[in-house]
Formats: sequence, C-alpha cells, structure tokens
Amino acid sequence: MYEIKFDTIQSDGVIDSPVDELIKLNSVLRYEKLYDQVVESYLDFKVNLYKRVLAFSAQNGFYLSDMHIKNYEDNSHLNRLLFNFLNFGKLYVDKFYLPENRFSEKSCYIFDVTGNSCDL
Repeated sequence: MYEIKFDTIQSDGVIDSPVDELIKLNSVLRYEKLYDQVVESYLDFKVNLYKRVLAFSAQNGFYLSDMHIKNYEDNSHLNRLLFNFLNFGKLYVDKFYLPENRFSEKSCYIFDVTGNSCDL
C-alpha cells in the first residue's frame, strides 16, 4: 500500500498541503474505488447466481414454457452481471499493467494476451 505523509501548515482555519501529495492521494483513491467496484460486481454476480440455483432447485409446479421463459430471463440477467464483472476486472488489470508504458500498446494487458490491436 502507498503511504503518504503530509506536512501541513494551519493558518486561519485553512490547511495548506503539497499539491503533488494530493494528486498522488487522488490517484490511489481512484484505484481503490475501481477495486471496490470489481469486488462489488463479483459479489452481485455470485449472490444472484446462488439465488437462481436455489430458485431453480425449488421449481416444481411450473409448466415447461413458463420455465423456459424464466430460465431465459435468469440467464440473461446473470450474463449481464458477469460481463459487468469481467469489464471492471479488465479495466482494473489495464490500469495496473506496465504503468511506465501507459500510452503505448504495451500498457494494455489484453493486447499482450491476444496480440490484437482491436482490443486497445
């Protein structure tokens, strides 16, 4: 974890601090927020998957056509949640992959895996 030390001077109720340290803190907080979104999207997917499994195992009296429609809707919902999680995960990996080459093709993890420039 990145540690930030501040030398602050308080004058008349206003705290002055170095701008560079605030920029670094802002960057760290953005990455932490992105990580929280990745974890939250993963938990949303897992909770909904567990609910669907329980609901599917409890289905006894549905007709076949009703089950087909409900299963289609459930699968679509789970697919949306999973793609949301995967997109957040890709964004998080891309942010941390080779930060010294941030503005070149080497900075994208997916490009390194696939070799396809369309993934940039």
